[in-house]
Amino acid sequence: MSATAVNARRFVSLVKLEHTVFALPFAFVGAILAVDGIPSLSQVVWVTLAMVGARSLAMALNRLIDAEIDARNPRTKAREIPAGLLTRGQVVAFFDRARAYRAMGKLRRARADLSRARRLGLGGGSAG
Repeated sequence: MSATAVNARRFVSLVKLEHTVFALPFAFVGAILAVDGIPSLSQVVWVTLAMVGARSLAMALNRLIDAEIDARNPRTKAREIPAGLLTRGQVVAFFDRARAYRAMGKLRRARADLSRARRLGLGGGSAG
């Protein structure tokens, strides 16, 4: 297996991607309730990316904060950072990338909100 594939598997394990997949239906129900109907494909994609990004961000931060405690606990000492499978630097870089994706999502949402407000004549245009 290539080094890239090994590291990818380690990051998937770090953030417990299977837990994110389990939580996705709850996010989709929230999207259905938010739009009062069936969300568009674009909305489903953004909800999915937001959910994966938010959980990845939270899990990476949790693993960084708890690394020293995890190293002393027999149940958690085999986790990626205490076991030396991933370095703190690698997890920080992953965290920063997840934060950047989150920021891009917020920017996209702000643009969509502004566009919707303009269509409704609620602002964003020049004063008459």
